[in-house]
Amino acid sequence: MADYIPAADAEFNLWQGQFNTFIQTNGATLGFDEAELLALQNGSQTWDAAYDSHLAAQTAARAATEGKDNSREGYEPLLRQYSQRCQSNPAMTDAMREEAGLPVYSGTRTRAGVPTSRPVLVIDSGERLAHTIRFADTATPNSRKKPDGVAGIQLYVFVGGDAPPDVNAMQYVAYDSATPYMYQFETADAGKNAWWAARWVNSRQEPGPWSETVMATIAG
Repeated sequence: MADYIPAADAEFNLWQGQFNTFIQTNGATLGFDEAELLALQNGSQTWDAAYDSHLAAQTAARAATEGKDNSREGYEPLLRQYSQRCQSNPAMTDAMREEAGLPVYSGTRTRAGVPTSRPVLVIDSGERLAHTIRFADTATPNSRKKPDGVAGIQLYVFVGGDAPPDVNAMQYVAYDSATPYMYQFETADAGKNAWWAARWVNSRQEPGPWSETVMATIAG
């Protein structure tokens, strides 16, 4: 039997307000004393304040994320332009490239092989209707660096109560070259479970082995 108290915060907020109003109006008739009515009223007020604070924090976080993304959008092309000028300058040495954090290329290009290691996923589900997926390699879980020969990651998701029977039931979400990746769900997905899996790919999009499947609830 489904719980009559909604799981998603937005629906819970509406329901608790409706029920509290009913009890405050009809509680005495139904046998609730003043202390009990006050306890419920205090609980509702505490919830209202916490929920309002939560919504304000989400709005601020979205604004901060948008500002960060806009800043990078304007800044990154300048970094690429300057780094390319450095790379093509005859005075640039390999030692200087390492000092600047730029790639040092050997004289002969080697074909990247198919990835052999697995990514490990960490899901941040704290934001409403969004998951932030952070990924690293199983061999270096505390580093943002991808394995040698890996160009990026393919991300897949399955939304449902139980885990998918296999990865073939999962939906392809995106290719991403740098952690983290944020995914927005539909409003109807609030309160559901999302199951995530991923695999590394090389520059020719040849995939390696699958990660472990990771589950996180979609916040409402």
